[in-house]
Amino acid sequence: FTGQVDKRVFSESANTNNNPLVNIGTDNLAATNVNRAAVVDIYIRNNGGGVSINHLHSGLTAYNDAWHHIAWVDDKGFGRLYVDGVQDTNSFTYLRGLLTPNITSVGGIIRSNGIGSVYSGLIDDVAVWGRALTPAEVLAVGEQGLGIVRLKVTDIQVTADRVHLACAMTDPAGGRRIEEISDASGSNWTPVPDVIWSLPAGNQITASFARPTEGQRFYRVVTY
Repeated sequence: FTGQVDKRVFSESANTNNNPLVNIGTDNLAATNVNRAAVVDIYIRNNGGGVSINHLHSGLTAYNDAWHHIAWVDDKGFGRLYVDGVQDTNSFTYLRGLLTPNITSVGGIIRSNGIGSVYSGLIDDVAVWGRALTPAEVLAVGEQGLGIVRLKVTDIQVTADRVHLACAMTDPAGGRRIEEISDASGSNWTPVPDVIWSLPAGNQITASFARPTEGQRFYRVVTY
């Protein structure tokens, strides 16, 4: 949609404190400069009312009456904003403060004082990840959908002294590790030492490591 001032397409807030906010929205200055109405506006405020990001704006266009994919990636205060898989060149790095929202809303803000900043437009395929996506993953999500970032072990081969795991990954060149556990119902996953990774072949990569001398193991692939 076009011409909307200071509305929210995504928000994290709280029902006990009006301060905590993580907002992705339309430009708060569009009323005085209509040429800005199509840019993305990021606003972050912590529990105590300290403003970490005070309406930083994209240079890229997202609200021009056409479908666009917006991604906000936050890696401990090193923020990155993407529109249609392209990283915005403006800086979104900030100093993090204590921020504990308990409400996630789409198309507006829900807080203890009610609902506001309602966006009048179409929104589709909203998701939140518990880790920072890589640039390749952001691009893949925008082009192919949400399921593309899921990792998958496609094959396992066990020899006399080695375990070989073949993995399908959106970004095989990104950071990754193998973790293991002896009981699949447990939570104490530990990194596997001395893993040898093959060179990526498309979205496929193979991990090879020493076979355990005793007991069963369960394995998973973790990216970072």
